[in-house]
Amino acid sequence: MRGSASSIWVGRSQSKQRSNRAIEMRFRHTVDFRSFQALPEGFVSLDDLMSRDDVRPADELMRQARADLAQKRNVTGLARLRLDAGMSQAELAKKIGTSQPRLSQWERGDEKPSLENLKRLREALGVTYDQIMECF
Repeated sequence: MRGSASSIWVGRSQSKQRSNRAIEMRFRHTVDFRSFQALPEGFVSLDDLMSRDDVRPADELMRQARADLAQKRNVTGLARLRLDAGMSQAELAKKIGTSQPRLSQWERGDEKPSLENLKRLREALGVTYDQIMECF
């Protein structure tokens, strides 16, 4: 005998709740690697890996790849100027004396840089004030 539509729905929703609890329990008992203070034995940090000459791409190759990316993806604003200059966010942030997250906020338009930072951006990117001001 078939059950009513409501009893089928209740049965399915209860089984879904049970399976969600099982998933929740499985994830609750996994190790959170963000809490480690040091790298596990045999691992290296990404910064250490990229600083090795045998795995690091040539600087000119990276500059060209960034410029190509800006053109292909139709990137605009400050991100376009940065990529055209062949710099990563971290490189430009270090060059102008700010943090990478702050530069990211400027690129997204969440925050506007100060006049002093606009001057530093212009010098670091080798562009005019007009080009910088068009970004904001």
